[in-house]
Amino acid sequence: MNTTMITVKVTNCIFRLKNDWKRLIDEETGKIYLTYSFHRLIWIIYSIRKIINRKLYKDFRIKYYYVKDIKKGVVLILPLCVNLQTKEIHFIGNLFSVGYNDAIYKTSNIEYIDYIFMYIKRYYEGYKFLFDDLLYDSIISRSGCLKKNTQSYTTRECFAINISGDRETWFSGLTKSTRQNLRTAYNRMKTDNVTYKLEQYEKAPNYIKMQLYILYKKRLNEIIDKEEIIKDDRFIDKLKIYFHCNTNVFFLGSSILKRGKIVVMYMNDKPSAFWIHFSENDGIIVPRLSIDTSFGRYSPGGILISEYLNKNINNINTSNFRLDLSRGNEPYKKVYGGKLYYNYMLHLYLENTIGEYSNT
Repeated sequence: MNTTMITVKVTNCIFRLKNDWKRLIDEETGKIYLTYSFHRLIWIIYSIRKIINRKLYKDFRIKYYYVKDIKKGVVLILPLCVNLQTKEIHFIGNLFSVGYNDAIYKTSNIEYIDYIFMYIKRYYEGYKFLFDDLLYDSIISRSGCLKKNTQSYTTRECFAINISGDRETWFSGLTKSTRQNLRTAYNRMKTDNVTYKLEQYEKAPNYIKMQLYILYKKRLNEIIDKEEIIKDDRFIDKLKIYFHCNTNVFFLGSSILKRGKIVVMYMNDKPSAFWIHFSENDGIIVPRLSIDTSFGRYSPGGILISEYLNKNINNINTSNFRLDLSRGNEPYKKVYGGKLYYNYMLHLYLENTIGEYSNT
């Protein structure tokens, strides 16, 4: 490749790359966490957080590196966050715990990534790259610079339920004990006169999102064995919850992104389980799922999945539907039919390059 036709540039403002980004990743069918609209939301939330808590974010720098071909225009964008204190470089998405990360490109050319690495090395000598939750087929993993410098290459377990057919197809594919547990949960609700209904919100009202955020935080505290009373009876408490809810990329994204939705399983008119999902080309991806353990007798997480499929699977225009439960190896994912796949964690110091890069 003629390097005189290639330039590497950087900006800290995502809006400057809007048209090029949308050209590289389709807003409707591209992977949601790589779309311009999702990253714009991240940039806005990050900017708000930085204004409110300057001390926490004072050493962070958001950088959008991009490769420009003199004939093709912008051909690749790499959204990164530099931590000046720890001397680490992450994907921007890692700050918000997104399910996967990658560079932004339409057609892969390994040399484009190599040029960016060589360019970054000139300004951040000795910094460590932490590419966490990298897509398995990413162009980054094939970079010549990366292969020369990788310090560790590990995997993170993820699970997805793949369904060819209807809800009964999914149900029949479960183990005998799981099928029986679901039947038992339905029977218990009938015996105990517990009402249940599934609600789906494309733009959930703030009071519902705040209610679900509290449920999510309580469940998270149970998992990490943290004793914390989450109050919501005073105005200041409600204000804090409102702020956290609307600076959380998933809760906020469920309302303002076209591909976002919140699904809630109500039992006796109270939320027993919910998830946030975003539509993908072949199904949905669920970055947040939480249950109220006080309804544990009725397996609310399993009922949520069952009722969602029962209500939606026949209306989905695909013969192979993928319900991606995202990263993490929580037992329920495998119990309800999730199949294992991997994201990758690549950590490296950029000490050896395949050459030197010049923008001249």
